[in-house]
Amino acid sequence: MSDYAKQYYIELIPNFQSLGHAEKVLLNPKFRNIAESNSIYAPTKPETIKFMKDIYSEMSPAFESQFSHVNCDETFDMGRGPSAEKVKELGAGRVYVDYINQLFNILKDNGKRIMMWGDIVLQYPEVLDLLPKDAVMMTWEYSDYDSYAKWIDPFVEKGFDFMICTGVLNSYRISPDYKMAIPNIRKFIKEGAEKGAMGVLNTVWDDGGLHTFDRDWYGIAYGAEHSWNPNDRELSDFDHRLSKAIYESEGQELFSAIHRLTEMCEIEALDNMSEIVF
Repeated sequence: MSDYAKQYYIELIPNFQSLGHAEKVLLNPKFRNIAESNSIYAPTKPETIKFMKDIYSEMSPAFESQFSHVNCDETFDMGRGPSAEKVKELGAGRVYVDYINQLFNILKDNGKRIMMWGDIVLQYPEVLDLLPKDAVMMTWEYSDYDSYAKWIDPFVEKGFDFMICTGVLNSYRISPDYKMAIPNIRKFIKEGAEKGAMGVLNTVWDDGGLHTFDRDWYGIAYGAEHSWNPNDRELSDFDHRLSKAIYESEGQELFSAIHRLTEMCEIEALDNMSEIVF
């Protein structure tokens, strides 16, 4: 896959849930010994580190990219299992960063530079100085705010490379929430560019299975444009250029339908375009 993608100037970056969101792996009885809970690995168990070494030693050679994304976000259950004593002794932030540093060394041994979600270290800013400055912080927020300083400035002040992570939310929905996604993409990326972000990861969240991915392409294209050229142009200008570039058409019927679906989110009976209406 990496070789195929390279033909089209795409670099595949390995990604493995290395702490939280591990439900699928931990369903296997073989791995229950490294579970903190049903959804998170036990960060203080040596067996967990051995498992991660095995995973990354097998996965890393398959990718030419210098980066590897370990995730490690939303670790809500940390301290509710085998790590409880250490969390009580050192604090959740310190236990978390000690685990990240072990992942950092594993990836370094495999020739990779670590990428990680930034939400947990933002909750424990006192541990930022304990992280290797070589780590790339993937700072994410998917809502619409006038300022994203809360998600950017701590990493700028500590000298980390960081990427802006915007979101097209389409989980359990009939249509993506573009009323939130469009301003989130535009404003978050623009502020990140002004403050020295090294890039953008425009995410798509479509858990649930009802969606069709073609509804997400509009937000993906909008994120791509702003990743290259942050701007405050009217959305209609983007629609016109996208129609000509992708569909070779001056027509705006598709985009009118997309915007109409977005407006329908305001209808209370449709529950924000949730699949519940079915």
